[in-house]
Amino acid sequence: MQGLISAWRNTAPLIYLLSGVFFTLLACLYLSIYPTLLSLVVAVVTALAAFYYQRFFLLGIALATMAVYINAPRPYQQTFTDCRYQADITRANYSRKKRGKVVYLEAKNIHCDGQRLADQRLQFWDNRGQLAGLENQRLTLNSQLQPVYAHLNPYVFDYEKVLIAGAIRLTIKKPQIIAKQPQRRPILLLKNHFAAAIRENLSADNAAIILALVTGNRSAMSPRQKETLQQTGTSHILAISGLHLGLIGGLAWLLGQWAWAASWRLSEKAMPIQAGAVFALLIISVYALLTGFDIPVKRAWTMFSLLILSWLWLKSLHNALLFAAVAVMLVEPYAVVSVGFYYSFIATFIVLWSARLPYPPLLKVLLMQALINLTLLPITWLAFGDIPVSAFFVNLLIIPWLGFWVLPWAILACITALITPGLAAPLWSLVDFTAAAMWQTLRWFAELNMMLSPDTLPALISVVVAVGSVLLTLMTGKKYWLLGFFVLIVPLKMPHRPTLVLADGRSTSLLIDNGSAAIIINPGRKYRHINQAKKWHHYLQQQHLTLAAIILENDKISRISATAWLLKKYPAAVVITLKDFPAPYPSHYCQNVSGENLQLITHQQGRHCQAELHWFGQVIEIFNQNNQTDNAILSKSRLLWQGQTYSAQALGAVQIRQQVKQGKPRFSLSYLRQSKRLWRIPR
Repeated sequence: MQGLISAWRNTAPLIYLLSGVFFTLLACLYLSIYPTLLSLVVAVVTALAAFYYQRFFLLGIALATMAVYINAPRPYQQTFTDCRYQADITRANYSRKKRGKVVYLEAKNIHCDGQRLADQRLQFWDNRGQLAGLENQRLTLNSQLQPVYAHLNPYVFDYEKVLIAGAIRLTIKKPQIIAKQPQRRPILLLKNHFAAAIRENLSADNAAIILALVTGNRSAMSPRQKETLQQTGTSHILAISGLHLGLIGGLAWLLGQWAWAASWRLSEKAMPIQAGAVFALLIISVYALLTGFDIPVKRAWTMFSLLILSWLWLKSLHNALLFAAVAVMLVEPYAVVSVGFYYSFIATFIVLWSARLPYPPLLKVLLMQALINLTLLPITWLAFGDIPVSAFFVNLLIIPWLGFWVLPWAILACITALITPGLAAPLWSLVDFTAAAMWQTLRWFAELNMMLSPDTLPALISVVVAVGSVLLTLMTGKKYWLLGFFVLIVPLKMPHRPTLVLADGRSTSLLIDNGSAAIIINPGRKYRHINQAKKWHHYLQQQHLTLAAIILENDKISRISATAWLLKKYPAAVVITLKDFPAPYPSHYCQNVSGENLQLITHQQGRHCQAELHWFGQVIEIFNQNNQTDNAILSKSRLLWQGQTYSAQALGAVQIRQQVKQGKPRFSLSYLRQSKRLWRIPR
């Protein structure tokens, strides 16, 4: 009994944290859609009492309610046609040769269609370069503002969620520059000076790396460099986040502690470890401003700042981490749907745990990196679908190299160049050499091609159990908790039901299956980096389906150019065309496809081939709606089902699932914006 009580005491802080995150997510996204002033008052009182008694489980719920009421704006539903506002460009990527040059702006004094909108961050796809060269200008713009939108399909990266979680709710359309004036902010002038010094003293490739590390500007990176980072699973080392703030803060803490301890008079007034913490807080604040204070940086700065301040007050790192977690939820309610939120806090917890180990510093750093990689591996697999094997070894080497050598010397060279440029030349040579050596190491690992891409993704519950088992092992010291990590190899998956999926896209693309075999209508477009058939390939893999046939409506490139790529993956699939044209692969014009509970029936009507699908007793016409039909596949990503028309562009991918109840087939219709965007309900 005593052992159970001791185990509970050791695991209680972690359970409080996980419970606080869960109930915060629940309250933010579901329960507190319509909060009242009374609920806000109750939440404030509850939060103060919970913080006083250090009950962070209740504090998370209370702060969640406050966050929804105060600072959880829902994405807009309407388009604003006439908007005028002032904006500063915070991040732009004009060095990309491909289309899609994205620009982010901080907008203030937004007046749209006679109403005042809150100051917020906006996105603009500047394919024509209208704002190029205006990064240092304060702009007055007139434009349309539309709600952020991205195609929402199963097993495809949810870009719209990333934007909303990053506090971007509107995108700019048709901007007109009314006025512009230079900005004179000291931090911007310092950032421009550092950038100019880096470009002047380093080679182009090394300058791109150091620019990303010191100023947060990754626009100078070449496609080859980005590909190398992706192949080695180290893209995060040049994306300013909690990793960089932690490295800078840790070095500043050690330096401030050493300098304070050198004076016995100062040591009598305050402990060196506390003085080092305050100095670290100052340094990471300056670094966060210098790198642009993007959403990941803002979240990491909030976490580290509150972690330091609450540690100085609470004298407990576990309680400080819990307080920082719920405070980040208050500042950014949508952080709970961001992968970076869990990356930051799990990595920080492991760093704090590793700091207490009685090992030499080098061994302690290596063990810390190994634990972070092991713990975050299930989350990476679930979020991105890949397992970067090389990242486990690369991070053990590169992150200490980056944190204790490349980044400190680069910042010191920039500061020295600002004060005495003549003394900075040896430092720039050292930075150039170390950056080149680091990059050559990354290229060597990239050539090994140690990236695994499993055919399946782990279940969410498996990831939660695996990550929780590692954290429980660290908290309690009981190694038997690690057995939970092996739940990742258990195929926890719901049985697949026959489904019809209408994809969210500009043109109609559809997959329908009978539980074992599938038919795809119009695979979509493939051009350069665009491959719309990948979503169907991922779907077939995840549901363990075979591809029986591909139906092509006509010979338009936007509808069929991905067919050849799909045939390489599924060579047994039959291609059926509804228009007689010479295809570059074996195909059959206006022929039937038979299967169990899934058939394609075609018939020639004059010069046209008419087709319909027979699916579990339902007849679905293909691009041939008439007055007598209830089910039909229509153009422009629309579906007619039981007399109702559904547009996938408005609703997200539309799914119809078949199941048998009381011996009869039943059908249930849903769409992804209904299941994944419930928290978009307006107040």
